[in-house]
Amino acid sequence: MEIERIIRVGECASHGRWSEVAGIIQRDSSDLADVEKSVVLCELVYYGQTELVRLLLGLGANPNYRYEYEHADLAALNLDAYSGTTALGQTVLGCAEHRHDTVATMKALIDAGANPNTHTYNGYTPLQLAIVENCPRHAKILFECGADPAMPSADMDRPSAYFFARDVDWAKKLLDSER
Repeated sequence: MEIERIIRVGECASHGRWSEVAGIIQRDSSDLADVEKSVVLCELVYYGQTELVRLLLGLGANPNYRYEYEHADLAALNLDAYSGTTALGQTVLGCAEHRHDTVATMKALIDAGANPNTHTYNGYTPLQLAIVENCPRHAKILFECGADPAMPSADMDRPSAYFFARDVDWAKKLLDSER
């Protein structure tokens, strides 16, 4: 992986310089390794950069890629990624933490084959994470595209999405609409 290129993308993204990010992707598209495309994808979904996400998906980025930074310092890479998080999880976190509009980005990921039941940030399912982070539009999209509300967290310590929805009116209504 070309670490310098990832650092440059992270720097441009953190300052909202999207045309520079697009330039890097387009200029280097034939030289980008699949894992590099997927790392950049996971960064851009956080910011809701749907057109850039579609470009990367078209170049072969994996919509189900999971960040794993065992040997890299995220601060040094200047990324807003969380280790162990999928692109779908990143859309929820981008909305929850900075109120980026990531709904269209989530839909693009799902259209590209992102699995709504793959465990993400801290072992949550994307649906659990959307409920915990109070992102009702994301939860609705996930639920409607087949996210399993009965699926437990990765470590099995946290029960289903129903558990998280018990004190959240909008989530309770959403999940009860299935029954």
